[in-house]
Amino acid sequence: MSWLDEYCSLGSRYAWPSYDLDLNPKELLPTDLLSPGLLSYPIKGKYLERMLVSGEEPGPYERLFRAMRLVVEQSEYGRDKFEDVPSDMLWEVNKSTWGLVVAAAQAARFRDEGRSSNLTSVAVSKILHRKRPHLIPLIDRRVRSFYGAMRSSDQELLERLHSDYCTNLSELKTLAEGRRLANGHEMTPLRALDIVIWMEVEKITA
Repeated sequence: MSWLDEYCSLGSRYAWPSYDLDLNPKELLPTDLLSPGLLSYPIKGKYLERMLVSGEEPGPYERLFRAMRLVVEQSEYGRDKFEDVPSDMLWEVNKSTWGLVVAAAQAARFRDEGRSSNLTSVAVSKILHRKRPHLIPLIDRRVRSFYGAMRSSDQELLERLHSDYCTNLSELKTLAEGRRLANGHEMTPLRALDIVIWMEVEKITA
């Protein structure tokens, strides 16, 4: 609880609520692509431009943006939840809301000028979590370190995270309760989990 209090305190140097406050959860806007910068994961301007280019033959960056936009368009804030995703479907692309999330993460896997894409599932999670904070967990190196999954696949990481989240959901709901944004939305258990993980790893490595 003390780490959540520190992270969410008035004048905190951390990202609550600057990152979390989303005034238009029904639409993925160009400005949403800037939000990862508030979590120390800025996306370079040239990649933002490529995602927003509209042409007859869309490139991989534009296809990634379209895949993320589809998640927002086909899901509903607060209705679709990570705990309701079947554990055996965590890395399955299908027509379900979660299947669209997996498709977006996989759309970030492409090669750009002979090299791996500079946008990964980390970028996808940081862009989409604030749009659907009940459904999409945040993923980064601290989360990977916490779950001992630095070299594991995204599927293995999600399996560990999902199991831990579902096991501790009641406690996480209690931790998040009462922490509200200016738009009235309450902190979600998924966000509470991320903050606890982030603070624990930061304190250990500080």
